[in-house]
Amino acid sequence: GTVRHVAVDKTGTLTRNEPTVARVATIAGATKDEVLVWAASLEGHSTHPLATAITNAVPDAPTAEAVSETAGHGIAGTLDGARIAVGSPRWLDAGSLADQVQTMESEGMTVVIVHRNDHPVGAIGVRDELRPEVPEVIATLTRHGIAVTMLTGDNARTAAALATQAGISD
Repeated sequence: GTVRHVAVDKTGTLTRNEPTVARVATIAGATKDEVLVWAASLEGHSTHPLATAITNAVPDAPTAEAVSETAGHGIAGTLDGARIAVGSPRWLDAGSLADQVQTMESEGMTVVIVHRNDHPVGAIGVRDELRPEVPEVIATLTRHGIAVTMLTGDNARTAAALATQAGISD
């Protein structure tokens, strides 16, 4: 038998597995630096792979208290008397940042929403860049009649953007 189809995981196979903060959107009254500090104060407690990108962006962030993490959703805690939550747009409402969140996702970023005292204050776009050789490898496989499917836990917009860059249609 011959191989006719391969499935590859996005993170670490197609991408460098080095996510970084690519963009920060804020509401009026909150700065990008504040939103990053609020998020990093929680993400230092997180087990999520994207947390490292945010903590690397603010290495000297203060530590939040009373932190609790809900797998697949996000993390919440208290910083300087304010309740902070960081998580998926499927868990936390993006509010007036919803259009910017959609734009970031369509550009291949994974987005986390930041709430302060139960109100959306920011959205952080994290991106894990494709390995430079990926488009050529995918094109070579395709020329040899081998179909490629990308596996990812990302939302559909983010997945579609990265698949397009890689030359994957499934």
